[in-house]
Amino acid sequence: MHTSINLPLGDDTFKFKLGPTEFAALESGGPHPDGNAWDRNRRPILIGEAYARILRGRAIIEGQDEGLPGHAAFSATELDAIIVMGLLGGGGSIDGEITWKEYDVYAWMKRDVYPLPLVDRWRMAFLILSACVEGIPDDVYQRTAA
Repeated sequence: MHTSINLPLGDDTFKFKLGPTEFAALESGGPHPDGNAWDRNRRPILIGEAYARILRGRAIIEGQDEGLPGHAAFSATELDAIIVMGLLGGGGSIDGEITWKEYDVYAWMKRDVYPLPLVDRWRMAFLILSACVEGIPDDVYQRTAA
């Protein structure tokens, strides 16, 4: 099982991962060691509670796993915090050309995440949390890594 996921963002595909450093930053409301002033003084986001709220929008319809964000309970700032922490935890693009030590993750957020409709940001946060909480089977992970 894998606890990270590769997702397209803008013109690249990035690895998203929530690990111990990201858990600590999210759950304390404090900054990520690789972050900047953007992520200071946030309200704490408890992983289990956030996942439960976002899961409220998940349903099985005619045997298919469907996302119904209208039934979820989330805030835009919560989604953005989960996405940015997932980006920081993942380290950058899967080809290694973009790393957060060289590029500003918040510039990527402004350029590629903030313009997205909330439904797309909800799906990203759901996938990031789902990978960290439930894991991704090897065969599914290999398809996302391609």
